Amino acid sequence: MTADRLARFYRSAGHQVVDFGGVTWFDASPRVLQSLPGVRLVDPPREELERHLRARRLAGVQFATHAEYGLPSCAYAVRDSAYSLDSIDRAFRQNVLRGMRSCQVRELDFGAAERLGPAVNREALARRGSRDPRFLDPARWRQFCAAGRDTPGAGALGSFQAGRLAAYLVYLIDGGVCHGLHMLSSDWGRPYRSNHLLYFEFTRRMIARPDVDCVSTGLKPIPAAGDMDRFKREAGYRTEPCRLAAVLHPVVERSLLARPADALLAGMAGLRPHDARLRRVRAVSELARASLPRL
Repeated sequence: MTADRLARFYRSAGHQVVDFGGVTWFDASPRVLQSLPGVRLVDPPREELERHLRARRLAGVQFATHAEYGLPSCAYAVRDSAYSLDSIDRAFRQNVLRGMRSCQVRELDFGAAERLGPAVNREALARRGSRDPRFLDPARWRQFCAAGRDTPGAGALGSFQAGRLAAYLVYLIDGGVCHGLHMLSSDWGRPYRSNHLLYFEFTRRMIARPDVDCVSTGLKPIPAAGDMDRFKREAGYRTEPCRLAAVLHPVVERSLLARPADALLAGMAGLRPHDARLRRVRAVSELARASLPRL
């Protein structure tokens, strides 16, 4: 499993992409790096990670591993080239068939994505409570689409209802693996099951390609992202067990994992149970604690 094209795509899209500890990393969020590809299992030396965290003034790194530290997680994958409607859960199949009655899935070139994507982006990110500039800032969105045009193996599929873009999915084929990178859907298109149809058609078309052995849609996130785990399982994706780990900058680690901070986070979580950012901080804290060296 290679990361050459993924690294090129994210670098062209304006991300920081660096190599250390035998791993390629990109800035998945401010001052936090994630390994590329995210589903590749690695075990970088902790001492080297801490050295680079200090030198680069990073808050932390996150990666999937085959080692015994971290928390249980899984990667979602389809490896069966005969994937079809018979491969998916009955309820998901009904949603796909409903989508087929009113929507069409077709290739979406990045020029069209640049024009049509912003409306979908705004609705999708508002629903998630996210302000990701890659999809909301016009200049960053143009750069993202330009990276797709310029990177071999990158592509997009769109789900259209009455000629209007309801949802899209960006993918990249690298080393025999088709990585589903980003899927965003509009609010108005969801009753038509445009997202169910798009996910099924993406998987069916990609795994049937002679240059693709596996379709991967990433790791189970920590904390869990709504019903996405059930959505992927019902869509016929198998879960491949792994562990997720995080190593924090020593200063951040001492501050975040100290008992007063832990108690404060727990108290705030009780007062603001729907705060997505707070849930993320608590999850990272638990992940980093589980990734500490065992005495």
